[in-house]
Amino acid sequence: MLATSTDILHISISLGVILVTIFLSMFLFYGILILRDLSKVVKDAQVVSTKVKSTIIKPIALVEMIITRIHPIIEKMIEKKLKSKK
Repeated sequence: MLATSTDILHISISLGVILVTIFLSMFLFYGILILRDLSKVVKDAQVVSTKVKSTIIKPIALVEMIITRIHPIIEKMIEKKLKSKK
């Protein structure tokens, strides 16, 4: 079976290639699991982001729009009050 030193070399090289293949396949498997979990985290973050936007930012934008619409009316009322006092 092991007649020469080249036979030992070929067997050790084949065992090395087999081990490298096993480790690379394990690395790819765990890498895929990590990326899948990361994808779930990103989706959850998007859901939280949309909830924050709908509960905080939209009402603030609504209030700001109301203020910009009412501001000229209030200005006119203040001017009328000041004119009536003079």
